[in-house]
Amino acid sequence: MKDRFFIVSREITDIPTKLTPPVRARTDPRRRYWSNIAYLYGSESTPFLPQSRQEEMTVRNLVQICYGVPGISLYSLVLWALISLRKQLSRSFLVIYCLLIFTNIITWLNAWLYLKLNTEQPAFYSYYEWMSTQPFLINTCNFLVSNFNYVQNLYLLFLTFDRYAAIVSVTRNMKWWDNYHKWIILVTHVIVLGAHMAIRLPMDISLKVNPLTGHYTITRPDSENSRNALDANVRLAFGITIFVICSMLNVLSLLRLRVLKKTKTKTIQWSFFAISMCIFATQSANVAVSVLIAVFNTFQIAGGLAFAYEAVSYFSDLFSIGPALYTIILPGLIRQFLVQKILKVLRMTKTDSQPPSLTICYGLPCIIILYPLVLWALTALRKQLSRSFLLVYYLLIFSNIITWLNAWLYLKLKAEKPFFSYYEWMSHLPFLINTCNFLVSHFNYVQNLYLLFLTVDRYAAIASITRNLKWWKNYYKWIIVMTHAVVLGAHMAIRLPMSISLQVNPSTGNFEMIRPDSENSRNALDANVRLGFGISIFVICFILNLRSLLTVWKMKNTKTRTIQRTFLAITLCIFITQACNVAISVIIAILNSFKSSGLDFAYEAVSYFSDFFSIGPALYTIILPGLVRQFLHRKIRMVLRMSPIDSQPPSLTNVHAYRPDSNAIQTITTSRN
Repeated sequence: MKDRFFIVSREITDIPTKLTPPVRARTDPRRRYWSNIAYLYGSESTPFLPQSRQEEMTVRNLVQICYGVPGISLYSLVLWALISLRKQLSRSFLVIYCLLIFTNIITWLNAWLYLKLNTEQPAFYSYYEWMSTQPFLINTCNFLVSNFNYVQNLYLLFLTFDRYAAIVSVTRNMKWWDNYHKWIILVTHVIVLGAHMAIRLPMDISLKVNPLTGHYTITRPDSENSRNALDANVRLAFGITIFVICSMLNVLSLLRLRVLKKTKTKTIQWSFFAISMCIFATQSANVAVSVLIAVFNTFQIAGGLAFAYEAVSYFSDLFSIGPALYTIILPGLIRQFLVQKILKVLRMTKTDSQPPSLTICYGLPCIIILYPLVLWALTALRKQLSRSFLLVYYLLIFSNIITWLNAWLYLKLKAEKPFFSYYEWMSHLPFLINTCNFLVSHFNYVQNLYLLFLTVDRYAAIASITRNLKWWKNYYKWIIVMTHAVVLGAHMAIRLPMSISLQVNPSTGNFEMIRPDSENSRNALDANVRLGFGISIFVICFILNLRSLLTVWKMKNTKTRTIQRTFLAITLCIFITQACNVAISVIIAILNSFKSSGLDFAYEAVSYFSDFFSIGPALYTIILPGLVRQFLHRKIRMVLRMSPIDSQPPSLTNVHAYRPDSNAIQTITTSRN
């Protein structure tokens, strides 16, 4: 029988199986609970948690990710409703609520990427291993954890005062708030940020491997303790102050609303006041729990601290994702707008609208799931891959994602009636329309360019085994930048100036892209140049891939040959997709010249192949054998194998299996009993 432990990112087998019975960590409860939670009193996590406590962390993360992701996703609906109803809402409310939304989203993401995933090692060991080499990023994330707490409280104050000003303005002149709310928000932000920086900086926090668990933990030097404690106390006092001010403003607003006559204005004010009150109630719960933590910590009540810290993790999440829920659930303009849109979608027949369900079904999983997995694997394997390949592939991924999003946001949603208000808003922004239209064709050049760079990189990597090709390794960045500049300049010379607009087609009731006659010649020239560019890239890549295949074929069967073959296979799959796009473009040009009826079929096919050109690389990289698939397969098997106890970092139960020295464990030598 073998017991496995993950120590310093290595799987250690042949550990003696005679281990001591489970032992709970004999650590001061105050220190244990205090250092574990980072939401209010810093972000230092501790290696001294008992095993039962570690199990609770995984259950907590599972629960919080289940309600957190849908909660954050609801903000997209709220933003859509706010943009559509912007003419019916005050500018001050729109500015504050949009800033509140973006702050809450970034706060939630920062808490997960910096704090919560730390308890999910070894699955995310490589991520924290990379982060440990970025001290500026560590200290920035740590600073933002507490800074966003100030900012969220500030936006609650602004929102509460905005509701008070809107209600009072019925009987009193409050134009000063409408005129100067942006300056007030900006100046308050600067003051709070400056004060927080004066309290917390300089920072010297780091991620280090804990010898007892073999996982990265957040550590801070002793010099940080005083600044961290001061920051916690100031943050608590700031929260209490905001609570008191908002309480007074809400009472005054409530009294004023009760006096107003029952009109449409009063109904609207009631709805937004209710949203503000719900956010205030969540902040009040956070303040109450913070006070309890301070009391329990002062009197060293370990049981109370455990409960309070568990509660504050959920209330902090609710403070971040709650506003989206309140805005959608509570009666008001936003809920009314969303209900109308949902009912309209449900009532639509097939003849009214043909939602591109197929393309969205395969597109979203690749963009949201597969590309992040590929990025994670490439980042984890960065030491085993060349810098040129990493740079080219990163740029290829980001250009593909932006290409796919731009095509959806500008082209594919035009026939969808629920997005009429979105295109109505866009129709008033000619610069945005022309930019999106320019990017549709420009990203086609860029995608072809990255295919060329990737093919050259694979050829250089294979050919460098037998000949000197250091020029690519030394100058690939300059080559990429210069080629981009030349292509962008040439494309701008062909396409600019542009004067495209979006107008409603009376026969369909949908927005359509309208271009003047002066645009037709430039558009035709751009299409021909793009086709010629695609054919040129195809020919060059075909020659380079052929030479790469012949070189690999002649190589001896070694590990280097296997690795080169896998990445060459990925490049070939992307090349084949591009070849299909070029073939269909040629067919479209021929059919268009002869005015043939097959154009509809060709345009339908090109929409799918364009999608495949954007999302295919993620699929090829994961499916084809190689380092990336091997890495992901290993991580998935690790997660599936983990039991509720094994999924957590080893606790002090197995402390006798380790032999830590004063400098922390680097290697462990064991033998089988």
